[in-house]
Amino acid sequence: MRSRRIKKQIWLNDEEEYIMKCKSQAVGMNASDYIRHLIVGYKPKEKPSEQFYEEIKNIRNIGNNINQIARIANAKGVIDIPHLKKEIDKLVEEGKVEIIGEVPIKTEPGELEKIICQILLGVLLGLTGVVTTIGGFNLGILAFPVVIIAILGCINCVNLIDGMDGLAAGIVGIASFACCCYLYLCGNMAGIPVFIILTGLCLGFLVFNKYPASIFMGDTGSFVLGTGYAAAVLISDIPYFGVLALGVPIASVVVSLLHRANIIKLPVEPLHHTLNHYGMSERKIVLSYWGVTVLLCVIGILVQLYIF
Repeated sequence: MRSRRIKKQIWLNDEEEYIMKCKSQAVGMNASDYIRHLIVGYKPKEKPSEQFYEEIKNIRNIGNNINQIARIANAKGVIDIPHLKKEIDKLVEEGKVEIIGEVPIKTEPGELEKIICQILLGVLLGLTGVVTTIGGFNLGILAFPVVIIAILGCINCVNLIDGMDGLAAGIVGIASFACCCYLYLCGNMAGIPVFIILTGLCLGFLVFNKYPASIFMGDTGSFVLGTGYAAAVLISDIPYFGVLALGVPIASVVVSLLHRANIIKLPVEPLHHTLNHYGMSERKIVLSYWGVTVLLCVIGILVQLYIF
């Protein structure tokens, strides 16, 4: 900075002196600095009040609370709603947050309601009478429990892996297309149209659900794909290949059950979130799951071609 060697003296009346003093104090400067800034064309802005800095501090504290909640949710794999409400109530009591309105996003059905719906889907499929055999064995009165278990298992397998963009839709799409090929090789053309429809649904959905996704599957999508895939496998009577093609989601469910039974310990549930927790990117996880699904399907088709 160049040294200041020139001294200027100005005369002010009482009112002008008071105004200059007030304005220079408001911007946190002395009178000389204030005038020099005005000379070079810069109009100093008033310094925020102490209340402003206090509000900034409160916002930082709220941000820290949200980060803590996010870390706990990431570690547990779930959001602790009661704890979250308790934290919000605490902020309201301290006067740091004011609730001006509440907008419900959606009403989430309970686990029991979901299971009842899944059982009803199985019962409806059983009532059609189209599933009478499985793997060459006549089911008889066991048709209903077998169908219900298959529907429950398939829906929850698809639902569990619906945690990353394109993961569930991609796996079901690959498995459905592989089932088409398998049925063609077996000469069973009747079941192919259903699997073609499922493959088309998954491909159409992947256009919008691939990373980064603009729409998400949710419970409704997993219900549709899970029920459709299970029903198609049962009606076509290809249980062994159908289970093999969906081996990745089934393995993920098994790992989660072992975690919940405290036999193994995962930092985050389900398995694909554990892989992400250890640094594997979401895109690599999805591609790896797709690749393993393709490998399982190819193995199943080769076994059919060269062994059976």
